Amino acid sequence: MQILIAGASGLIGRALTAHFAERGDEVWGLTRNRNRSRKRSAFSVNWIRWDGVKISENLPGAFAPEVIINLAGKNLASGYWTGGFKEKLVESRLLASQALVNLVRRMDAPPAHFLQASAVGFYGSRGDEILDENSSRGDGFLADLAARWESQLQPLENSPVRCCRLRLGPVLSADGGMLTKMLPPFRLFLGGPLGSGRQWLSWIHIQEVVQAVQFLIDHPELSGPFNFTAPEPQRMKEFCAILGKVMNRPSFLPAPEIILKTVLGDMAREMLLSSQRALPKRLVTAGYRFKFPTLYVALAELLGKRELP
Repeated sequence: MQILIAGASGLIGRALTAHFAERGDEVWGLTRNRNRSRKRSAFSVNWIRWDGVKISENLPGAFAPEVIINLAGKNLASGYWTGGFKEKLVESRLLASQALVNLVRRMDAPPAHFLQASAVGFYGSRGDEILDENSSRGDGFLADLAARWESQLQPLENSPVRCCRLRLGPVLSADGGMLTKMLPPFRLFLGGPLGSGRQWLSWIHIQEVVQAVQFLIDHPELSGPFNFTAPEPQRMKEFCAILGKVMNRPSFLPAPEIILKTVLGDMAREMLLSSQRALPKRLVTAGYRFKFPTLYVALAELLGKRELP
């Protein structure tokens, strides 16, 4: 199977590239720097140069992807959330999605599957409310961003191309993302929850993301939005307590909400202190079986702790 990944050099993109390459699939990746991507990739990838807005070279005759996976977008945590930075977050997602949709509409043989990244931020901060794919859109910058990102697929809705929107929760990985930022203070016995610790965290293991993507590819009857979250979300306080248990470290030094808001502004309010209790209802209903359903099992695997209680 031939698969095109936009955002192949990111955290999820690297994991998917490894998965598909090991399966023997033909992987194509969009990149701003082909030479750098070739050097960094441990697997054989056909790199196509683009600037996030358009593909800047002629596509080879062998290019005929059956699956397009769009993960492209500027990292939310890569800068302070000024008005200008927020605009870049929006543009990087909308323009990349528009470019890929336009590519599909120009293709003589369009792909069968288009999988588009989104986020549980779509639901806004909802306290203890249980959220599934039928829950309404929430309020705030991230909710607006996710909704606009998902809306870019509308031109394909009545086409033969099957579209899935992946509402990702915070992805746990030993190679980057949220977990690697939390480990240093815990190693120094300085770990603890952010803010009150009562906010819900709808996490997911990186390999679960990979397997769930493969599940959707293997089930062409499925389409629409899917929460990519573990079936057992945790409150922030419980998340940190379990992380401390796995690491044999305490979790008693919270980061006060007022300090987080003062230092990080909107990013703290919308990313670190917001609460989404999102459940993967549609994946479970479709028959997907989670390999890492509980946080302890997920963290133990990621941190090399093989003995489980």
